Amino acid sequence: MGSRICRRGNAYSAPQEGISVAPIRVKSQIPYWPLVMTALFPFVFVGLSYLHSGEWNKVPLITGAIFLLVPIFGGWSQAIERLRRCEIDPANRKVTVHTLTMWFAPKVQSYSLDQFGAVRSYLVGHKRVDCHVELVTKPGGEGLLLATFPPNSTSTSFWSIPKDSEPATAQTLRQRVAGQCGLEDQGFLGRRWPGAQLSK
Repeated sequence: MGSRICRRGNAYSAPQEGISVAPIRVKSQIPYWPLVMTALFPFVFVGLSYLHSGEWNKVPLITGAIFLLVPIFGGWSQAIERLRRCEIDPANRKVTVHTLTMWFAPKVQSYSLDQFGAVRSYLVGHKRVDCHVELVTKPGGEGLLLATFPPNSTSTSFWSIPKDSEPATAQTLRQRVAGQCGLEDQGFLGRRWPGAQLSK
């Protein structure tokens, strides 16, 4: 029989012995549309310059090319971030992170699940807001990012400013990890700065 454990008011059930628990595999869900909008800006800028002067000037072309570097580098970084995936194996008490280097070379990092005591989610960012779900080490000083999700944005009326909150995908992952791995569910913490990370 599984034991019932409580920590600071957050209760969770430890996995029952002898029962096989399937690994949890997760990937980040990062939207591409902000990057696409940024990439379109240089073309709009150059096009408006051509319509205004009636000819292709070097200055707008050079300026547009410089602006185009921003979404190119952003897309490179975002592609690597989207390909990052984590696998949590509750049965073998192991966490494996599959990432890529800047040159798309595969990189694998493994951690013992027993070094983590909790899982939590929170919002991070200003212009681009993301919801992070991460494991937290037992001392509480470091986190291990599991996945990134776009936030759930809602507004109370047509005139009100949309408010970002935890999406259902992040909540489901957080609760699943806590339940299957026997970790404390610290819940959704709102907006905050990310702390020290074990892996990027």
